[in-house]
Amino acid sequence: MAVSHGIETSNPLLAICAKIATLTWRRTDASLPGALICGLFVTWYVVAGTATQAAFRSKGWVESA
Repeated sequence: MAVSHGIETSNPLLAICAKIATLTWRRTDASLPGALICGLFVTWYVVAGTATQAAFRSKGWVESA
């Protein structure tokens, strides 16, 4: 049975967003900058982790179609 040792090992994305949000909250006294940065970071993380599937066309495949 696996034992979780806190947020750092269970979900690093959440920990990074928490640190970014805390840092921006302390510097700006507003939640919007941290929310925007975390939103962009999560979007980048999800898109970078998504497999792209494209049909690579070779010369032989195009001629036979």
